[in-house]
Amino acid sequence: MLSESDSSRPIIGILCRRSVINKLKRQKASFRPKLIHKAGLEVRSKLYFFGAKDVNRKDKRILGTYFHEKEKKWKQKYFSLPHVLLRMGGQFYQTTVSAFFKKQNTKVLNKFKSFDKWEHFNVLQSNPQLSAHLPDTKHISLNKKKELFTFIDRHGSVYVKAAFGFQSKNIMKITKRKNGKYSYKYHISTFKKGIVSKTQLLKKMKRFFKNKTIIIQKTIPLLEYNKYDIDLRTELNRNEAGDIKVAGYCIRKSKKGNFTTRKSGKHKLKKYFRRTLKYSKKEINSLLRQIKQLTLKTYREIESKYGPIGEMGIDLGLDKNGKLWIIECNLCSGKRTLYKTYGAERVKQSYVDIFKYGISLL
Repeated sequence: MLSESDSSRPIIGILCRRSVINKLKRQKASFRPKLIHKAGLEVRSKLYFFGAKDVNRKDKRILGTYFHEKEKKWKQKYFSLPHVLLRMGGQFYQTTVSAFFKKQNTKVLNKFKSFDKWEHFNVLQSNPQLSAHLPDTKHISLNKKKELFTFIDRHGSVYVKAAFGFQSKNIMKITKRKNGKYSYKYHISTFKKGIVSKTQLLKKMKRFFKNKTIIIQKTIPLLEYNKYDIDLRTELNRNEAGDIKVAGYCIRKSKKGNFTTRKSGKHKLKKYFRRTLKYSKKEINSLLRQIKQLTLKTYREIESKYGPIGEMGIDLGLDKNGKLWIIECNLCSGKRTLYKTYGAERVKQSYVDIFKYGISLL
């Protein structure tokens, strides 16, 4: 609990990228800061946004960016250190801010850096109930040409991913073709694709991934509808009681072969499977039970390695035979899919739950 010397209102700090702070200063807030602010009001907190450079470690205070209710504008002033901290994007593991907060009494609700895909794959792989839902995956070096192409040739279609990456960046899809050729596809600002020889492909991979640690993964044969691939996003968070709560079951559909879902169609799972895919009520309820069981087990297994976590977005694939596959876990969910699918109120409530959970730890 808060001590008597503290304000009766808990202080919540939202750690974010410098670009977010700059937009707030220009009064150009996106949906997330607006809804986080409203959630902060609902839990009766003092809430501010800050970047790594805003922390005055010597004086133990922070230049925070906050919304002034009377003036209806974003302003800045100095605040005390937060009781509760939530990272809203950005990577801060190797910065002084992560080392600083590890020495404070602040309750950090998610890690300062997103998951290492290979590390979190191994965490899940160690659980027999979860390993059956993981596609064949290998940690590999681009200098091991024979090992790399043995994996590609065995599966025919694979994804190569940087161990650290988000928003579909640093991912390349490779498909084996006839006559010793391979097709590739990746996304930077636009999609790049081509058909090349083995030697040419290796050169492209080395230029694209540079010195990044990479993993290679068998492609999941996702459920399709009208030339669209369908994957599932389950948004979860802890609530005031410490329970893991499902904030929303969503589906994302993207044109076949497009592995980025930032501009994909987003729908409520139950509604889409009933109206579009013509699932029966019994089939939908069975699928939802399976998804809930799998995502809760995944959430808890990740926590067994990293400790308590306030929120997680878990991406699943449903294949053509009805089997669920774990694609990846997102420690710092952008909640874009939840927002597009369920609306602002659902996103705000998710943050209310997360903040109440953090406050309950004080």
